Amino acid sequence: WFSIKDVCCELLYFCIGLCTCDLIIKHKDNIFKWYISAILLIFSIAVYIAFLNSRFKYNNAVKNTCGIVVALFMIYVVLSVSYFFEKRGSKCLDFFDGKTFTIYIISWPCQSVVEILLNRVLHLPWYIVVLSMFTVGLGIPLLFITVYRRLKHHPKFINLVFGV
Repeated sequence: WFSIKDVCCELLYFCIGLCTCDLIIKHKDNIFKWYISAILLIFSIAVYIAFLNSRFKYNNAVKNTCGIVVALFMIYVVLSVSYFFEKRGSKCLDFFDGKTFTIYIISWPCQSVVEILLNRVLHLPWYIVVLSMFTVGLGIPLLFITVYRRLKHHPKFINLVFGV
């Protein structure tokens, strides 16, 4: 009930992140280079495709090790992309400024309804379900924020709950 198993499985990654957070923040100009990110992204995709299409039987240790390495590479790529956006800025991401918490709070219930309706009731293909979930999970919260900000009366409780 307390998900002790999940905590034990993820504790190593949590501790690594906790220990390296300050180091990464202090040296991010030296750590994140675009060419390293490009190489790691290409390598990660190649390793994934190699294992996906492999006719060889790899043991679990090799698969797990490669999986961890690819996961670490992808974490580096995601951190690099966020660093590049932070450094250079992006007008399309500025649109989401002040709206991300509301999107986070409202998107999950909207996505759940869409997933149940399209996948379990209508049995549509996964790619339609995923695209619809993404669209609704982003669109409904943005619509809510737009309508709510146009209202004259904003109760403090609603502001706190929805992060507006």
